[in-house]
Amino acid sequence: MIDEKRLIKEREERLLVGTNVIKLIEEQPKICEWIPLEENTPENGERVLLSFANEKQEPLVGTWKVDDEGGAFYAPFTGRTYASLGYFVSAWMPLPEPYKPEDIKEAPWKNRALGDFMKGANR
Repeated sequence: MIDEKRLIKEREERLLVGTNVIKLIEEQPKICEWIPLEENTPENGERVLLSFANEKQEPLVGTWKVDDEGGAFYAPFTGRTYASLGYFVSAWMPLPEPYKPEDIKEAPWKNRALGDFMKGANR
């Protein structure tokens, strides 16, 4: 005889596991995602990676500084804006964290997702 309540509970738990995995994936920061300048600007004084409208220009690092005209991206060590140097920013992204060999370990979200997945698989 089929235990309907137990069967329903098992199915609900599996659905919850799948939902949790999807939620964990969606919560992860987007890596290497360009932010169009029209959508948002960095925090004042923030150093970021810049993509330019100029053809064939590789991304460069710059600092966003707010001023009376709204703000501008400044080139390192020059005190000049990229626009004044003929480079026109189209998008930006936060700089990645510096590499630290001692900090290499699995991301906690991966362990949680794997644990939830395995709970569902063992049923």
